[in-house]
Amino acid sequence: MAYSTLDQIKKGEVVRIEQIQSEDLATQLQHLGCVPGVSIKLERKAPLGDPLIFRLDQSFISVRLNDAKNIQVQLNPKAAK
Repeated sequence: MAYSTLDQIKKGEVVRIEQIQSEDLATQLQHLGCVPGVSIKLERKAPLGDPLIFRLDQSFISVRLNDAKNIQVQLNPKAAK
């Protein structure tokens, strides 16, 4: 299955985080429970497309578009059905 970056997914799509390119960003997201292997869903985009709002379990997190470009993801086939 092909990889993509978090900024390229569509609203409602569920993906699995594979890799976070920036160490600083990885540390920040780790505190929110957003680590490689976790599935997240794009819930909505802000009116101008930035930031992106994701559902992570029962929480919502906001990710800037520039940061989303540094997060490699894979479509999560189990959650996408």
